[in-house]
Amino acid sequence: MRTRKKIIPRGIRNNNPLNIRRTRTRWKGMTQRQTDPAFCQFGEMHYGLRAAFIVLHSYVVRHHLNTLQKVIYRWAPPPENNPSTYLVYICLRTGWPPVKPLPPMDNESAFWPLLVEAMAEEECGKDVMTQGLLKHEMVVEAYREVASYPKASPPTSLPRRGK
Repeated sequence: MRTRKKIIPRGIRNNNPLNIRRTRTRWKGMTQRQTDPAFCQFGEMHYGLRAAFIVLHSYVVRHHLNTLQKVIYRWAPPPENNPSTYLVYICLRTGWPPVKPLPPMDNESAFWPLLVEAMAEEECGKDVMTQGLLKHEMVVEAYREVASYPKASPPTSLPRRGK
């Protein structure tokens, strides 16, 4: 009898459970050497989660995306993704209607950690939480760090060297 080799999802291997794409942004906690050609790699899961919450915060504050529908259609645009299927799963998992205004991103909100967990399941596999590859406590800890920043946008990255 063959045993199946357990494959760790790319987002979990990269400590980037929402698969944030590589850009010129130098996120706090990114590994010095980025070997994944498409997605950021973080030294610890906390930093990948922190970056995810910061991106979502910027969607709401800077880009005025105030519903799940608007957020998901920007996060997972076609043709690479099927945003309508993605949105249906996120709404079912969070219990939040697609066009209802999103709650504030404050320390009291249980919605935002739930959203990131649901998005991680969509990005990395529906069993990422149940298998313990991503832990609820880690998600909440990263969320509280970002939610505790003043109302201005939280710092995203480290200062560039030599500037």
